[in-house]
Amino acid sequence: MNLIIDRGNTLYKTAVFDGSDLKAVEAFKELSVSDLEKIFSKQRISKTILCSVGGKFEEELIQYLKANTDCYSMDDDLTLPMSLSYKTPDTLGKDRIASVVGALSCTKGRSVIVIDAGSCLCVDYADGNSVYQGGSISPGIGMKYKALHTFTANLPLLDLDETKFGFCGSRTDECIHSGVINGTLFEINGFIEKYTENDKTVAVFLTGGYADFIAGRLNREVIVDKHIVLKGLNVILDINAK
Repeated sequence: MNLIIDRGNTLYKTAVFDGSDLKAVEAFKELSVSDLEKIFSKQRISKTILCSVGGKFEEELIQYLKANTDCYSMDDDLTLPMSLSYKTPDTLGKDRIASVVGALSCTKGRSVIVIDAGSCLCVDYADGNSVYQGGSISPGIGMKYKALHTFTANLPLLDLDETKFGFCGSRTDECIHSGVINGTLFEINGFIEKYTENDKTVAVFLTGGYADFIAGRLNREVIVDKHIVLKGLNVILDINAK
């Protein structure tokens, strides 16, 4: 079985795959060797891949995995099932690459858009020939709330509240909710509309912590998959372990 470890900006995520079958997913604020030992006690892990956008992995974790598995790191040396049409591939987030690989593996020949609504709002596009073309990065919902509070003198720090946002706020808190939430929805709908103008058959994937909240409020149906990055990393691991 394969063990996928993805370190994001706020959490570590681990996933166990048997082939393409996702068997287990866990999230950790901090990941320790004892956590790995518990996973290994339940599953027969033979291969591992590490991916991080949130800092380096602790050396003791790496050494444990190397001692017990065929261990890979998501870096520029790995073979990918797609090509990159990107001017600065060394700066391209490994999670963004993995998410698009995961989406392409689910669509078999169609172009894809992956919208990751997490700490940042990332939109990534790959064409029907499995060529990654690029995308966009902007502040996510939580980051927008924090920015409004941090960079002003009087605006309060708010969190997402599904019951308190409308289009035209009549109080300051309502105005903040409207601006953050509706602004994000307009942004996502606008990107989808622009991409689909030129590519009618594109499949749109939505992932990230705010995916469920956003999905039902868009102008078209999308494929919600919270584990698309993990699935892409599993595909990359299998290709490189052969």
